[in-house]
Amino acid sequence: MATPGKGGGMNTPARGGRRSDKRWRIACVAATAGLAVVAGCSSSGSSSATGATASTSSSAAASSTAASSTASSSSTAAATDSVAVAATKALQYWIKGSQTTPPTSGPKAVKGKSIWVLSCGQAAAACAYWADAVVDAGKAIGWKVTLFDDKLIPTNGNTGLEDAVAAHADGAVVLGNDCPQNEQGLKAAQAAHMPVVGIDEDDCNDPIFGGSGPSLLTELKDTAAYPTVDSFLESNGTLQADYLLAHLGSAANVIEFKSTDIVSKELTNQGFEAEYKKLCPSCKLTQVPYTLNDMIDGQLKTKAQDALESDPGANGMEVTADSDIDLVFGPVVDSSAQAGKILVVGAEGLASNITAARAGQWESAGSGEPMNWEAWAAVDAMNRIFAGSPQVDEGIGLQLWSVKPTAVNLPAAGQYYDPPGVNFEADYEKLWGVS
Repeated sequence: MATPGKGGGMNTPARGGRRSDKRWRIACVAATAGLAVVAGCSSSGSSSATGATASTSSSAAASSTAASSTASSSSTAAATDSVAVAATKALQYWIKGSQTTPPTSGPKAVKGKSIWVLSCGQAAAACAYWADAVVDAGKAIGWKVTLFDDKLIPTNGNTGLEDAVAAHADGAVVLGNDCPQNEQGLKAAQAAHMPVVGIDEDDCNDPIFGGSGPSLLTELKDTAAYPTVDSFLESNGTLQADYLLAHLGSAANVIEFKSTDIVSKELTNQGFEAEYKKLCPSCKLTQVPYTLNDMIDGQLKTKAQDALESDPGANGMEVTADSDIDLVFGPVVDSSAQAGKILVVGAEGLASNITAARAGQWESAGSGEPMNWEAWAAVDAMNRIFAGSPQVDEGIGLQLWSVKPTAVNLPAAGQYYDPPGVNFEADYEKLWGVS
């Protein structure tokens, strides 16, 4: 078991004993949900409304038909229409996956280094899995690793980075927060010449933050298919839209849970909306905005319940993170009238989510993101910095995993999603000369 370290950090246990997922449950309080309902324009016109009032579109009759059937039967019917045909064609790319292979050339392990890993919050399964995997990779390369828990409060990352500087760490890996939220700590790291690698994090000078901020971290390079972090995150949403429309077709009536304060989630939402509206401009889309505080204080549960109750005909749901499904959306769906009748597409492929999906609960599929691979790639990126070598593509991509309507790219029981057939851990250990 980890022991508390200085400044909120933890001295990590020996490699080989990954800690179990924490089933963080939040106390929910009653709140009124605000729903923004969006319907795409069609040649015959459409209307939209703000609040709990349902919108109408030229596909209303198809949506009504879908409401009276199960998600699987909707999939069968939708397979005959043009929307489903186009989405199914697009989905073939995601079934194969956009990943390539880890790099085969690079520096050997730089010895004697100490790094800190800043978890976005060990209470959330995704953050914990990510951070713990960085710890494993850091130990595999032979470094001392200290874990700092942001406790789901992004600005706590400033303290973590400042503590890492005070502890004379050689580098830090950050994940799950937005760069401007940690700008103070990142500037302290830069002033101390302590490099920082970000996983799924844009640098502070990225256009999404206005483009005028300073460059304070090294962004992890995925593959040539994703020249920017933004393009990688948006593609998560593209995959999600392709999955839902491939199985629901023009009858799609989807609830999108839309983050408004976490950039990585906002980008996934943007990718989803763009693909959804491109393939089916007349399909109904109900957007439910939420914040991190909504999840922490319990209001998100009420918003989710209200969204489902307001539209009993909904046959699809999009959520940007598996942890959010674990904490809120999964149990809400399972206790709703739509249980078993709605396709829920999530994200990374956390073990708890895939286990629940196999049992007919929570979600149906996700945009598989190899978080373990990303963690090892971040350590490789840090090693390249220490060695004075350029950054390279790490081979990381996205891939559909699904249970429903068909099983695709599923890991062994009880395991997290990883791309089938890629032994990236062994590849990195060989690259580093530590195998």
